[in-house]
Amino acid sequence: MKLLNDNSKAVINVLLVGSSGKIGGIEVFEKDLIMKSRRTRIRFTIMAEEGLDIPNYQVLLKEGVKFIRFYPRRKSLKKYLADLKRIYTRGIFDIIHINLVSCSPFELVEYACKYSNSEIIVHSHSSGYTKSFKTKALHLLGRARLRKYAFNCIACSTEAGKYLFGNRKYDVYYNGIDFKKFKYSSKNRKIVRRELGIDDSSFVVGDVSSFIPTKNHIFLVKVFSLLKKKISNAILILVGTGREMPKVKQLVEDMGLKNSVLFLGSRPDTEKLYSAFDVYAMPSISEGLSIAICEAQANGLPCIASSGVTRETDISGNVHFLNIDSIEKWVEAIIKCNRSDEPKLSNSFDINIATSNIYNYYYSILRNRNSRIFINEKKIIKKRR
Repeated sequence: MKLLNDNSKAVINVLLVGSSGKIGGIEVFEKDLIMKSRRTRIRFTIMAEEGLDIPNYQVLLKEGVKFIRFYPRRKSLKKYLADLKRIYTRGIFDIIHINLVSCSPFELVEYACKYSNSEIIVHSHSSGYTKSFKTKALHLLGRARLRKYAFNCIACSTEAGKYLFGNRKYDVYYNGIDFKKFKYSSKNRKIVRRELGIDDSSFVVGDVSSFIPTKNHIFLVKVFSLLKKKISNAILILVGTGREMPKVKQLVEDMGLKNSVLFLGSRPDTEKLYSAFDVYAMPSISEGLSIAICEAQANGLPCIASSGVTRETDISGNVHFLNIDSIEKWVEAIIKCNRSDEPKLSNSFDINIATSNIYNYYYSILRNRNSRIFINEKKIIKKRR
């Protein structure tokens, strides 16, 4: 892995903030960052809420990752803030890398700026959508509160940067994927379809995402209902978990689709599942930069995405963007789709390049910081003379 030249052999300690209890874009990003860092001098610690099940916990533990817990904000704001102050004032981290989908938990950044001496990176992973008035209000409040603090701003896409940072300057660093891992496999296609009881001739539409309102599963089920009338052997596979799942399952049952829609829950083998699909559908209301749709393209899948999904996710030229105002247009687009088992993919999303870019960014901001300290020390010495 090629990194910027650096004469120092000191270990760089990075605190990763923002992990949740489910496998999402942030969790995948953090895991990739850690797994690819073996030949670097970067050591990671993950900060997460008490009682939260960390995805890939045992795998990360074997990689030497340390874990720090803090009291849940929803249980006691006072204890939560006390824990943030305790962790940030320890002063053992060179970089605090805070991954966010909104400015709602603004204290994560605010307390890092107030109580740590670390270089702080705030990393936006979402272009923003919520039906919750409280979350919207907290996001706007948080963004206003953070204007007075200085930190490094990066985003997974242009839209994600605009959402979190507004008029602040930010840099875009794409999340990477392992192209080889997600390559199409006829063997996996047969194995997965056999496992799920799906005929070789069936037409399979797939989606891998959390069951939350922004992912718009309700719309996808309605699209599939009309598709089923045109393609009788159509199957819909939904991979993921979340609070909206019971509602979506109820709709599937009410529409008489129970035998044609498979809910697979959280799966660690999505790279195999993609090979069993014929089309990937993503009707999200908004997306920062979806890792899943990039993985689907690496597998050669044609993708139908909503206009709420950033155009930067089209890394193969095989993504068709549609508004979510017409079920009929979605069905027509899905029917016209064709697989490409040897897709031409943008190198910007290659996992090795993407992670190297982040490591180089770490080295860059630390070198800039050291330069500033050196210049300030020279000024102080000059004044004393």
